[in-house]
Amino acid sequence: MRTIALILFVILISSCHSTRNLEGQVYELADGEQKIQLSFLKANRCKVEQSYECEKLPDTFRYLTLEAKYNIVKQKLKYAKNKSLAVELIVLKSVEPNPENVPNITYIPDYEKLCLQPVTINSNEYKLRKKLTPGIILNFVKDSLVIKKDTIYFGYKKVPRKR
Repeated sequence: MRTIALILFVILISSCHSTRNLEGQVYELADGEQKIQLSFLKANRCKVEQSYECEKLPDTFRYLTLEAKYNIVKQKLKYAKNKSLAVELIVLKSVEPNPENVPNITYIPDYEKLCLQPVTINSNEYKLRKKLTPGIILNFVKDSLVIKKDTIYFGYKKVPRKR
């Protein structure tokens, strides 16, 4: 009986945690505006680098690096009344001291004025800017990112694995 209980316990634990190994892998998103790179250094540590192309930004906003601890868990996300989706989440927690005082997102002041071309009001690009605010720094204080195959999803951005 004890052996059966131990086997059930091992199966339960292994079903809750992923065996995916990200060590040494790099995921990167680069567009004309910014570059985000997630480098998985060790089994439970990663480095997040964010940089903006806009030369008018001060370096404090232009180049950012932070280290985080991470683990991977499987979870079901509900998205409709009786529907759910099984996903793997990378749960990040910043290793910086006092992360509770840091917001999850920092808005770069005057980013639109400094770095973006003016657009016509009610144009498609104007509407898109109102939906997806440009000039956001993702602080990853304590976040969960969805990972699916070779892509990490956070917010509306898809970050593919760098080949």
